[in-house]
Amino acid sequence: GSDHKRSSELLRIVIRLLLIAYYFPPMGGSGVQRPLKLGKYLARLGVDVTFLVPSGNHYHIQDESLLQEVEDQKQIHFLRVEGKTPADSPFLKKWAQSYRERLAPLINTVNSWFYLPDNKKGWIRPALRTAIEAHQKQPFDIVLATAAPYSNLMLAAEIKKRCNLPVIMDLRDDWLKSHLLRYPTKWHFDRMASIERDTLQLADEITVINMGVKTSLKSRLSGIPEPKVLPNGFDPEDFPTHSVPSAEYRNQELAVDELSKQVAKPDQFLELLYNGLFYGIQQPDSFLKGVQLAIQQRPAFGSAVRLHFQGDFFDRHIQFANKLGIEENLIVHGNLPHRDSVKGLFQADVLWLIVPKQSNAESHTPGKLYEYFGTGKPIMALTSEGVSADLLKEYGASFLCEPKNPESVAKALLQIHTIWEKGELPVGNRQFIQQFDRSAQAGQVFGWLKELVQSQRNS
Repeated sequence: GSDHKRSSELLRIVIRLLLIAYYFPPMGGSGVQRPLKLGKYLARLGVDVTFLVPSGNHYHIQDESLLQEVEDQKQIHFLRVEGKTPADSPFLKKWAQSYRERLAPLINTVNSWFYLPDNKKGWIRPALRTAIEAHQKQPFDIVLATAAPYSNLMLAAEIKKRCNLPVIMDLRDDWLKSHLLRYPTKWHFDRMASIERDTLQLADEITVINMGVKTSLKSRLSGIPEPKVLPNGFDPEDFPTHSVPSAEYRNQELAVDELSKQVAKPDQFLELLYNGLFYGIQQPDSFLKGVQLAIQQRPAFGSAVRLHFQGDFFDRHIQFANKLGIEENLIVHGNLPHRDSVKGLFQADVLWLIVPKQSNAESHTPGKLYEYFGTGKPIMALTSEGVSADLLKEYGASFLCEPKNPESVAKALLQIHTIWEKGELPVGNRQFIQQFDRSAQAGQVFGWLKELVQSQRNS
């Protein structure tokens, strides 16, 4: 027993992980959270973490504050490489910010024709060279690459070939059948299928965000490791210490009735909040129409409700709200540092999101969903099927409605208003919530790292 403990401790100290993440601070947005938080907590478990990330800073969302979470840890290091993407072009650097909403469809179309697997593939060669040089100076034990972009996984596969290192490939969305991808021709689809197959077959472990992605991969690919489900999550250190679902309260005995309902807020407003981006067909139009209908059916709802938006909220959305006559109910906060956006979640009464009906959307779970879970707050979701809907039903404190049906939205809003007036808003299932604590998830990943490194050393 003591010998095993000593060898386990020795292994824990010497694991050197190369973590490949294209989306990383000072970029902001939901794609940044998974690798950042995973690296942060793995380092605390004794893993020596080196982030391989782009040096460019051209993403439209910026959050410098996130870097503070990892910059001061002694066991965290950085290898920064030029991104080499179309966003680095002088034209897009100048115009993409102000014309982002208008340019996005055109840029996505161009990308789908000319870039496979994605427009980040230009960074593979310089990043590979940088990784090999670093490995030669002080060898890594294992590589973990998270996608999208899928170029990250191709990069990890090349590092494995050159350096003979075990590789974990992590998928935050499905690959070939991602809800975000459109293929202009059958050739493009077939070519992507080939790239996906050849890349994932080189993985030693595959982690996926949910069961939907796992099922999708297994339905079309053989010869790959059995995918492990590693959902997104919330960081308890981002939350106010008094929040019931956070890790600090894991061992407290709280009566069930204390967790089943919230006390009504003392002020007169019912605060609804959306946190994050609108893009593609994921738009607030049906929700805003539903608000208008709910006000028409119950004017008291219009006097009580305030609609908070944290993140992108374009002029088009404001004009649409004006047209509906609900502009006075809007409070637009814009893009906020992550910690500030989390504070906003706790100041709201109800959080809402949309998972629109689109191809392959059944395996889509938005990153914000897990942070919503972490708050324990009621969640209103414009979704009716798929993994997100299943998770929300397990969570318990949820109100589901049809994504493109304003009448369904209005019905849910009025139901929420009635419950809120009684001071009986529900709280999410605490036991269900705890599986999404990122500090606990890192412990799970640490176990996988140890197994792979030990296996590599034994061989």
